Amino acid sequence: MNKLPPQRLNQRQINYYLQQVYKVLKSGKNNFIIKRLNIRFRGLTSDSNIWIDPQQAILPTLIHECLHVSYPNKSENEILKLEKKVAKRISERQIKRLLILFAEALKKSKQTSSADENIKEFLPRS
Repeated sequence: MNKLPPQRLNQRQINYYLQQVYKVLKSGKNNFIIKRLNIRFRGLTSDSNIWIDPQQAILPTLIHECLHVSYPNKSENEILKLEKKVAKRISERQIKRLLILFAEALKKSKQTSSADENIKEFLPRS
């Protein structure tokens, strides 16, 4: 499943991409950071850090940033299209699992200022 599927995703494809998101959340390799970004992005991924802006749509943003980790060679536009397709069609049960895994990943993550050094290039200058 390297290529983006055309148009509408079937349930099997939704489940496949959601499994990729779950893997990122469960891997323990990423540091999830909740931060008001005050920029045009809903979230950012840099190295092993994933920033999520709590003032934005958290669920689609989480899916989007995890897809970036799973598919680092895909363009922003491809990831955005895939995120929208997945977020639009996931079930309430899948949403619940996604939020539980996100909460567990947040508990393990460090909300450190050293991680913020990587994000400075994206933030507006004061």
